[in-house]
Amino acid sequence: MEETYNIIGDKSASNGLLVNYQRLFGRALRYWYVFLLTLLFALGGAFLANRYAVRIYPVEMSILIKESEEASGNAEILYNNPLVDAYRNFYNELYIIKSYPVVGEVIKQLGFNTAIYVEGNVKETELYKLLPIDFWLLSFDGEYSRSFELELIDTTSYRLTSTDESVFSSHSAVFFNTDTVNFCGVNFHTSINNSIPNFTYNSGKKYNLYFNSSSAVTSSYINKLKVDWAEEGASVVKLEINGAVVEKEKDFLNTLFRYYSYQDLEKKNIAATRSLKFIEEQLANISDSLLVYEIQLENFKNNNTLTDLGEEAKRILVKIEEFEGQRVNVVVQNSYLDYLKKYINESQNYDQIVLPMTVGVNDPILSDLVSKMIDIQFSIKSFISTEAKNNPLYKEKKSALENIRNSLTESVSNLRNTNRIKLASINEQIGLLTIQIKRLPKAERKLITIQRNYKFSENLYNFLSQKRTEAGITKASATSDILVINPAMQKTGLISPNPKRNNLIALVVGIGLPLILFFLIEYFNNKVQSKEDIEGIVDIPISGLIGHDEQKNNIVVNNNSKSAVAESFRTLRSNLHFFVNKKEKKVFMVTSSISGEGKSFTCMNLGAVMALAGKKTVIIGGDMRKPKMFDEFSLNNEVGLSTLLSGNKTIDEVLQKTEIDNLYLISAGPIPPNPSEMLMQDDMKELIIALQGEFDSVIIDTPPIALVTDALVISPLVDHTIYITRQGFTPKMAIKNVAELHKDGKIKNISIILNDIKNNRPGYGYGYGYGYGYGYGYGNDYYEQ
Repeated sequence: MEETYNIIGDKSASNGLLVNYQRLFGRALRYWYVFLLTLLFALGGAFLANRYAVRIYPVEMSILIKESEEASGNAEILYNNPLVDAYRNFYNELYIIKSYPVVGEVIKQLGFNTAIYVEGNVKETELYKLLPIDFWLLSFDGEYSRSFELELIDTTSYRLTSTDESVFSSHSAVFFNTDTVNFCGVNFHTSINNSIPNFTYNSGKKYNLYFNSSSAVTSSYINKLKVDWAEEGASVVKLEINGAVVEKEKDFLNTLFRYYSYQDLEKKNIAATRSLKFIEEQLANISDSLLVYEIQLENFKNNNTLTDLGEEAKRILVKIEEFEGQRVNVVVQNSYLDYLKKYINESQNYDQIVLPMTVGVNDPILSDLVSKMIDIQFSIKSFISTEAKNNPLYKEKKSALENIRNSLTESVSNLRNTNRIKLASINEQIGLLTIQIKRLPKAERKLITIQRNYKFSENLYNFLSQKRTEAGITKASATSDILVINPAMQKTGLISPNPKRNNLIALVVGIGLPLILFFLIEYFNNKVQSKEDIEGIVDIPISGLIGHDEQKNNIVVNNNSKSAVAESFRTLRSNLHFFVNKKEKKVFMVTSSISGEGKSFTCMNLGAVMALAGKKTVIIGGDMRKPKMFDEFSLNNEVGLSTLLSGNKTIDEVLQKTEIDNLYLISAGPIPPNPSEMLMQDDMKELIIALQGEFDSVIIDTPPIALVTDALVISPLVDHTIYITRQGFTPKMAIKNVAELHKDGKIKNISIILNDIKNNRPGYGYGYGYGYGYGYGYGNDYYEQ
């Protein structure tokens, strides 16, 4: 059976991490109850969210912002009048609808800064227009919301109790309906809601009354209000808002439309009113002059028999009237330019200016600048709060407004210069005609002068009167350009909570969270778990796999010869025979990286299995720092390797026969002060040579190779080195260090044993490769060796 792996990094990685997916899913199957518990908790959380979360519904409305209508003929004064067809930048309408002044006024009209909730078993629910009394906030001290417990006593009275008794000493009081109240720093009044006729008083329900900051509520509605065009190129705007109380959000959108429409109509009325005021001021100045000239003309006719002009006089008068008509236009334009210059120099509110077209000034550059100035000024009004005025967009608009103001000032100056030239030319032509008048008889000359002055004043008066009439008609017939397409209504079903989505998330979390946990455990586990872990880090062959013994017998081969562990050692014996090229006389060294991996256990059982095969075997306790193996054979440690290498004893004196036939032991002996130096002596080499002459197999137990150098000293003297690893105990980094020693030639002819295999589930590799095992193995006593 082939297993699935993913190597995180490569063999040169610092910790040689492997993710064995077969082992990962095997662990998941083993701990199936973890998935079940996590899934139950996740689904329980989803159920609570679906049951008790505040339900949010979408409410939508669509409105039409009409564009200018084309008309001609008699209807032009109504539909193509500049007062009606005022400049409108449609791109700004979305910002205007969501502006702070507009939304704030809607919140104020609806009284949304006051809210009443009824307490339930788990949560509280807002009651909108469901109580026989409404509360209207007038003002309160501070910037934070205030809350009270509300008790409706009867149809005429109610009780409020402050929820913060530490701040307000007078925390409970009874009030009467329709009274204006100042309580605990809150000023409010109440009104009767007659749409709740059969309300049950003293029902035991608990109500909470909240007074919130108007700015906070306004900001909240601005944030959740979505305004966008229905489609590109259309003048239909979609308004959408989500909330827990559908009727409340409907009222908000409907009131927002009404106020926005009212503002649109109000802007038209204001424009017409400002134009009327300007025109009437000009008419007041002209009417006096016109009256004077009327009197002069009447007196002349009464005092002179001349009632008609000659042909020459008529010709001159017609030409003068033509030039006087041109002078009327220049005079009107100069009057508007004087008004405009004064307005932009003295006023800070540029959206109240009179448009030039409304008074007959048709310069396109001037009209465009004034319209843009009004548009930017209106958008700036949406930045009310201090925080909003720190917005870079606000600063950008202020800069643009100042640039337009400077451009407008320059344009006014240029137009005045142009008008000065025009007026000089007109006056020059009139002067030439005046010379011709002097050649006429005195009576005709005087009549022409009077009629000329009268005609100029009359033309100017008629022109302004026409504009006044247009402004009056516009004001009387003005209608809003904002129309409802679809009234406010609930768009679809529930937005939140979404049961299907919550249940799906719970399912994903319930399954994914334990899976991620197991993945992290596998990913960050730096201990050897299987032969595949070893093969993924080093190229050293594996000579055997030894299982775990529940019977806790340290010499398993002798005490339980039919066990799976005993079979594992028999397989190991066969494998080692090939690692030493089937030599009859062989020397093995057993080592590991750290203590507790089972070196002594392996030495004893390997020696026992070789002895049982008829091979005369001797085990040398090469770990002179921590001798202990002799106890398992019921032998002593009075003499041993240390006394032999020190020259105090001979081989025959230190050699001890065990209870197993053909198996002998040279224990470590008394602990010497210099074990490494003793092993480096020629006596150690001579000892091994001598033992090879008498024994078929020599097995040397050595200290951990990562802790001391004893094993490196002995390594050149042996035929094969057996490196012990222990499942779930040996660090992967230790195997990498051994691989480096092997690569550097410090240890030659080496193989690895994976010891104490407790997990024989998929992904742990037990039963595959070298040393097929049939069951379980040994105890823990010698894992400290």
